[in-house]
Amino acid sequence: MSATAWADDPITVCGTKLTDTLTGPAEFAAWSSYGGDDVCQVTPKVLTCDLSRPSTRRGCGSDLFVTVRTTGQGAISHRGVIASGRITTAPTTA
Repeated sequence: MSATAWADDPITVCGTKLTDTLTGPAEFAAWSSYGGDDVCQVTPKVLTCDLSRPSTRRGCGSDLFVTVRTTGQGAISHRGVIASGRITTAPTTA
């Protein structure tokens, strides 16, 4: 499973929340954070995480590792939504 969000604009994103929802015969089994400082709540079908690291450029931010377990046969999909409470833009020069 993978979810990525970025902007090419010079922005800093803070207070980020990730909500990922599974559909089909699968459930979230476990999660871990590369930095160890993110906080997630998990139910069988929904993973919600408060990401602690500000994202200041593409490739910089939080990394989560999620294990999904199948519970039967059939198609599996997920929908990730990433939202932020605070975005600041870098000053531009003329």
